Amino acid sequence: MTSFPVNTGRVWWMFALRGALMALFGVLAIILPGSSLQAVVTIFGVYAIVDGAVAVGFGYRNRTSMSRGTGWFGQGVVLAAFGLFAVIWPASVVAAILVIFGIFTALAGVSAIGFALRSRSVGAPHWIFLAALGVLAVVAGLVMVFAPLSSAVGFMRFFGFFALAGGMMLVGGGFRLRRFAARPE
Repeated sequence: MTSFPVNTGRVWWMFALRGALMALFGVLAIILPGSSLQAVVTIFGVYAIVDGAVAVGFGYRNRTSMSRGTGWFGQGVVLAAFGLFAVIWPASVVAAILVIFGIFTALAGVSAIGFALRSRSVGAPHWIFLAALGVLAVVAGLVMVFAPLSSAVGFMRFFGFFALAGGMMLVGGGFRLRRFAARPE
């Protein structure tokens, strides 16, 4: 049996933090879709900056123990840059967010599926949650790219439910990763 990368068990909290921030963003997107879309975009920008920084940290910490650490690093840099753009120019982002975020969501889903398959190959019990999140992300991303929702309010509510579900899965996966890493071999 192949051993799980040591550093991955130490950074379980990064997955849980990403999930908590994602779920918080989901709740805000559901509650405030029409009346303050600009505020939701700004809140997303802050989320993206923090989430990107966490992904960069995960990629950096696992650069030697995981061959795919650079993927996390690159994803984090792109996400943080997009978040900064959203904070500075929220009105401009509203028009472009459907297609751009659809592409990001699909790519993040592919990354999650890849990590889930790696986790499964070493017997990690949380792989199914990561795979489910990945599939949801790919489907949602493709819908946003090829058939954007007709209204921004509809998109925000749709994405809010997606982010809430995905965030809960990441929090659960983070705590499962913590338990898995702590078990004796």
